[in-house]
Amino acid sequence: MMFLRALLVGLIFALWAASVHAQANPDYEAWGATADRAEQAIKANRASVRAFEDLRSEIADLRKSFLAAQTANKSLINRLQAQLAALGPIPDDGEDDIVTARRVAVTSQLSLAQAPVIVADEAYRKAVVLVREIDQLIRDRSRQELLTRGPSPLHLSEWPSAIENVGKAILSIGEEGRVALRMPSRRAEFYQTLPVVLLLSAIGVLLISRGRRWSERAGEKLRSLGGRGSGVWSFFVSLFRIALPLLGLLALMQAMSATGLVGRHGEFVLDVIPIWGGVLLGFRWICERVFSKHDADALLNLPAKRRAEARWYGSLLAVLYILHSFLGVVSRYEGFSPQVEAIVLFPQVLFASLIFFRFGQILRNISSGIDGAESEVPIAR
Repeated sequence: MMFLRALLVGLIFALWAASVHAQANPDYEAWGATADRAEQAIKANRASVRAFEDLRSEIADLRKSFLAAQTANKSLINRLQAQLAALGPIPDDGEDDIVTARRVAVTSQLSLAQAPVIVADEAYRKAVVLVREIDQLIRDRSRQELLTRGPSPLHLSEWPSAIENVGKAILSIGEEGRVALRMPSRRAEFYQTLPVVLLLSAIGVLLISRGRRWSERAGEKLRSLGGRGSGVWSFFVSLFRIALPLLGLLALMQAMSATGLVGRHGEFVLDVIPIWGGVLLGFRWICERVFSKHDADALLNLPAKRRAEARWYGSLLAVLYILHSFLGVVSRYEGFSPQVEAIVLFPQVLFASLIFFRFGQILRNISSGIDGAESEVPIAR
């Protein structure tokens, strides 16, 4: 047992020493190739932003190793400099041969010790310049992209074509399932996994439909008991309003995937549906905490009617985000033109701006306690 412990300690020490040695002795040959590649890429300015970001990350990692190499021989250099200072300046009338030989030996050792530091410092300075140039290039690209005028979504003649493209892309997801169902092998797989699919679907529907209600009942029960710590436990129970429906959504996704009828485009959507569910549930949970139905739990001093309106708008923002993400996924595998993307994005930006404007009106009246203007938007209770 003692031998194994010693062996383990020795192995850990060897790995640590190898890591330190690698940091203190950078691969300057590889660095030269990377620096040349970076200089050519910057001069050509044809690589993508993602490629420049990857190149910057690579240079930044090497820059760290150069910085570490600058202090690798610090103690040895300090000791040799102290020895050289102890020998004093060379007298005008000359010095003893032994002292001269010692001075030459110490000076030679000092030059050898300072050589890797000088090389590391030169490489570090070059890396800093390259990183700065890449950052400037990326900023210029971003500024140019921001100031470049894209296609206008106000060309109403393009709207029918854009709506048709989006509709076809969405229908293609369902068409993949219908095509798969016509294949005998897929039908056999579907019937074989049908019991598992039904079980997962039942669990998912139950958790989605009843999970929030179960959590609310548990929270109301803890709130009615009162006493110290009831508020804390009520807060933790409220987290199940997110967890239980999200687990149900994951069960439904597993059920859909188990059918074997989901195609390539459908897999794109299934991969992000749990994220969408988490966003929607998270938005609702935050709104219910900040704009609670119960006056005692509300974090903001607003009338009950305004809090209900704020919860409604928070849910709308989550839906807009999910819609934006969904259309982004569809655009990724369908390759929408910039004109179609502009038309698809325009209503979302318009509705989001109106919601944020109304949010601002509601929150502006917190300190003054004014109820604010009545909203014509339906209020979710």
